[in-house]
Amino acid sequence: MPAVERLTAALHARGVEAHVVGGAVRDRLLGRPARDIDVIVQGDATAICRALAEGLRAHPIVMDEERGYMRLVFPGDSATRWIDVNSSEGDLRSDLARRDFTINAMAVRLPAWGERAWEGAVEDPTGGRDDLRSRKLRQVSASALEQDPLRILRACRFAAQLSFSIESSTSQAMRRLASRITGVAPERTRDELFAALGGANAADAIRFMDTSGIMDRLLPEVAFGRGVEQPGQHHWDVLDHCIQTVAEAERILDPRVDSDEVMGLVPRIDGFEAFFVEEISDHQTRGSLLKIAALLHDVAKPQTKSVQPDGRTHFFGHSDQGAKVAVDVLARLRASRRTQAHVSLMIQEHLRPVQLSDGVRQPTSRALLRYFRDVAPVAVDTIYLAMADYLAARGPMLDLDDWRRHTGMLGDILRRGFEELRESKPSLLFDGSEIQRLFGLPPGPEIGRLLQTLREAEAAGKVQTHEEALDLLRVAVREGSGSRQE
Repeated sequence: MPAVERLTAALHARGVEAHVVGGAVRDRLLGRPARDIDVIVQGDATAICRALAEGLRAHPIVMDEERGYMRLVFPGDSATRWIDVNSSEGDLRSDLARRDFTINAMAVRLPAWGERAWEGAVEDPTGGRDDLRSRKLRQVSASALEQDPLRILRACRFAAQLSFSIESSTSQAMRRLASRITGVAPERTRDELFAALGGANAADAIRFMDTSGIMDRLLPEVAFGRGVEQPGQHHWDVLDHCIQTVAEAERILDPRVDSDEVMGLVPRIDGFEAFFVEEISDHQTRGSLLKIAALLHDVAKPQTKSVQPDGRTHFFGHSDQGAKVAVDVLARLRASRRTQAHVSLMIQEHLRPVQLSDGVRQPTSRALLRYFRDVAPVAVDTIYLAMADYLAARGPMLDLDDWRRHTGMLGDILRRGFEELRESKPSLLFDGSEIQRLFGLPPGPEIGRLLQTLREAEAAGKVQTHEEALDLLRVAVREGSGSRQE
């Protein structure tokens, strides 16, 4: 039995009144899957969830005990990952009136949610269904954004991901209240910003951030690129180039655009989709971190811009400085050290894939090995960032023959790089099963990380004996444990 049906039956047996509210109702009306569900209950949500969890085969997690906010996680449920359960603060209409946007202020009584004629049971006191039809984002009340300024950033995300317009009075309120976004807890800002960048139409979300005025407050380092012109091969200024690089990265990551003539030339490694949906840190995948790196990759260009006596424009050192700025930005947002390291290394090395070849001769085997070892574990990611950067620089000036040569060169680097690594791979002093036994670790990506660390150290001659390998692994295990706790 699906998770929602089990919860419905359990609540009914206890005589608890409950409603599905918010995004699940919105998405179902739009014909989109609703995997994460919000439920409001009449009563103590904390006590109810703890009493029901075992029978529901769910894990209860306290999200905010003071506000009566719980999460029931359903492992292995293909339809529903979790259900968030909140205590009602009064009657249903007053609960809905406290929400952010009209399209999120609809509710369905829980038993009706599973019925065939569920749409007739939708309670919609603020006109959310009309706004869905007109594809418009509108705040529930004149004070909704003021009550929680994070909703300004959320509006940018919703408008972009749903391809909605923002209603004029809501848009005016966003600009009027933009300065208040800096008072929001960094962790909340990080999660909302990462959700915007990790979802569909991320570049549009950033443009909404720019027009609403919160870009200058949240990401002033990115906003500094506004109006900073670039040499002739660049179509846009630095800010628009960075935003467009996000858009191009998203196009590259989308497997559905293979029929597109430009995207059809993008070389894709074996297991391309699985590679970029791997979760790295802060609940972000390689794909979402690629888009974060795309936004920040030229963040240091404004301060490194120089015009030489011959009139040529340069940005000397912008990659190295940009990597440092990216760390500062991500640290301010309370991103984990692993996220900071992953993104900053891509930015530091984003020019290197193109520099491996002079455009005539292919890179030497030694140069390829050095690149894949130096830039691990983001060597592949960085090559795709270089492709997005190239497309964003040319924009509508893109020459298809030049792009074909460019992708051919980078595709050859991907192919040969993997071959060189396989051929040069040393015989490891410890294998994966031995590492699991020695350190009591379960199978998983952590074992792969430790094997890669050992492989690189052996290849560089830093580790030659079992004792040296064991010392190296002890340090690597401690570092990995520290990253997981962040």
